[in-house]
Amino acid sequence: MRLIASTTAYSLAFLVVLMSYSSLATAGDWKSRYGVSAREQYSDNICLQDGGDEGEWIATVTPSFSLSGKGGRTELDVKGAFEINNLDDNDTRCSGGSGSSGRNNTDGFNPKLDATGRIELVSDSVFIDFQAQVQQNSSNAFVGGGDSSLNRSGNTNTTYDYTVSPYAVGKIKDLAQVNLRYSYDNQSNSDGDLEDSEQQIVNLVVSAVPGTSPLTWSLIGNYQTVDYSNNQSTPNDSEELSSLLLRLGYQFNRKWQVYASTGQDSNDFQSVNSDIDGTRWDAGVTWTPSPRTQLVIGTGDRFIGSTPFFELSHKKKRSLFTASYQKTVTFTRSLRSDDIDIPVTDANGDPILDFEGLPLLLSFSATTETRSPVVDERLALGYRWSKGRTSLNFDLVESTQIREEDGRSSTFSTASFGASRSLSPKLTLNTRLVYRETEVASDSSSLGDDSEEYRFYLGARRKLGTKTSMTMNYTHSDRRSDDADDEYRENRVSLGVVMAW
Repeated sequence: MRLIASTTAYSLAFLVVLMSYSSLATAGDWKSRYGVSAREQYSDNICLQDGGDEGEWIATVTPSFSLSGKGGRTELDVKGAFEINNLDDNDTRCSGGSGSSGRNNTDGFNPKLDATGRIELVSDSVFIDFQAQVQQNSSNAFVGGGDSSLNRSGNTNTTYDYTVSPYAVGKIKDLAQVNLRYSYDNQSNSDGDLEDSEQQIVNLVVSAVPGTSPLTWSLIGNYQTVDYSNNQSTPNDSEELSSLLLRLGYQFNRKWQVYASTGQDSNDFQSVNSDIDGTRWDAGVTWTPSPRTQLVIGTGDRFIGSTPFFELSHKKKRSLFTASYQKTVTFTRSLRSDDIDIPVTDANGDPILDFEGLPLLLSFSATTETRSPVVDERLALGYRWSKGRTSLNFDLVESTQIREEDGRSSTFSTASFGASRSLSPKLTLNTRLVYRETEVASDSSSLGDDSEEYRFYLGARRKLGTKTSMTMNYTHSDRRSDDADDEYRENRVSLGVVMAW
């Protein structure tokens, strides 16, 4: 299965490259970047065990590349990095434990690919969007070690996901515009305990032509089905979500806009709740007092109960603050594969580079494993500040996930505070503190155990030339859990060279 997933992902990646070269042959604006890093690091607890003292040296090589731009009728944005390490899968020094998924398992290859693109088949009317994503995540979000392949926890999974989405747009004279879209999504996992799946979505939107009136309207129909591979003991049933909505909005002026919608959910999936569909509504207001500030706030109701939401962004000369909350119905396959990593940027929106010279990401893809939908309540806060050679950033994400299948609930929280300071044109210091917490509801103990983890990073990056840098890093991790076999402390030091062109 892993080979099939890899072949599928790489086939789509080849299509991306093929599109790139065909587009480059036409007029367009294209930007590319590629590089490679080599790193040697030492861990004093490679087994991630309580009191463990098994140390090990690890060598990694990470090629990376990016390509973005437009050419002819093609748009493309590709970013990728592929970490290769020398950990031996036959090492038997680590003993198993209840917090482990196989202490001697290792993954010598950690790919990350995010590719999006669009092809215009018929001018201004028929298009195909596509997306390919490969990323590593935890096999079991309730035990440690799954956020990195550079240990012997054996708790990593690689998700291969691709989506092909043709759609057509048009107008009914000057009365309305129409958007009809079909999406096919295929997801495979390297861990055999996680089910592969296929998703199909049909979406139809008929709406008022923009700019013709302050009063807007739209009729939205959506049908979604998810089918899982039949490699589990449960039958291979389809999970279905569908809805029909009528939405009205009114733009009073530049600062104020209101909207309201009403409609019907019609669903078919396994649930412990008697109500899984019915009437739904929501209403909200958008306030934009200045180009730098916007607030969207509202509430609603559907079969999952009350659905309040808000989104706030406020930008000043040297800082940016964002906050959001929403309550949605989704699938764990989406939580695992969606690109919901938090890109860490400064107040100017420029990406902050990690110790490898790549954009720094605060990973947040923790979820449970269930076929049925989950209710995801998500709060996110972010703050950026930058002045001269110094930047600060803070992120907080809290996700409470309730499984429709059995009502079991868990909360995953991640908080991160980081700082960067350029001491000279050639020398930059970085530091970061990350806190992760997993809480399981009292009636959901079968999911896993409560845990919390602290991780501290300290690093330096020195330019050796226009294309070459040297990195030196120290990391301390401290994990505590209600499962004694899932507790550990670890120290890591590393020295690496990064080359980028």
